[in-house]
Amino acid sequence: MKMKKLVAVLGLAMGLLPLAHAGSVTVTADAGTTYSTDAMTGFTTFGDDMDGTLVTVTFANGSTGSASFADTGAGSGAAAAGSWSLAVSGDTFSAAGAWTLINSSTDPDLKITKIVIDGKPGKTTFDRTSPTPGTPGSASGRDFTFDTAAFGYDIDATYRDLLALTGDAAVGDEYTTIELAFKDAFAGRLVFAADADNATTEIIKVPEPVSLALLGLGLAGIGLTRRRSQTA
Repeated sequence: MKMKKLVAVLGLAMGLLPLAHAGSVTVTADAGTTYSTDAMTGFTTFGDDMDGTLVTVTFANGSTGSASFADTGAGSGAAAAGSWSLAVSGDTFSAAGAWTLINSSTDPDLKITKIVIDGKPGKTTFDRTSPTPGTPGSASGRDFTFDTAAFGYDIDATYRDLLALTGDAAVGDEYTTIELAFKDAFAGRLVFAADADNATTEIIKVPEPVSLALLGLGLAGIGLTRRRSQTA
């Protein structure tokens, strides 16, 4: 009888224990600055296609650290520095999550509060779910997501700085940068999905209309000066 009572009490106590926190994802977009490239390379981007992509993390103490992607094997690549690493294995369109973020530090000051993945140096872009099929050569994309039941993090994902093909307006699915902000500073391991694409040429800033107008005025001024010199 005592054993039965003990089991009943334990069962009640376990029922009163809080359930593990489920994570959450908020995805937004910031058009920011528009960049351009001549074309997309195709529909599939693997970890070893992202060499040069710059990853910058911000820690709980306000300090930052950066590293660039490099090949780690067939279809794989990673950026790593100190206690943290961001690795990609296989096709970034994978629903299972090709990306793995690890922060092994036990120092509370070195927990990660934000991570920014800038694809421009690696001719890499980030392809959102909508609109689809989107930018020519990009096919369907996949918004940042992770298994919120398995990983109890609250993350705000912001796609920033639109990408357009040279001479065309931005469609609205391709961005050059993705930023992940953690509600609670991160340490441990997080697996997530986020579709990436590659550009065929360097990703450059699209001149703003005002800059183009000033350039036109400058060229016109040079032409006028030359004509005056010739008639003098």
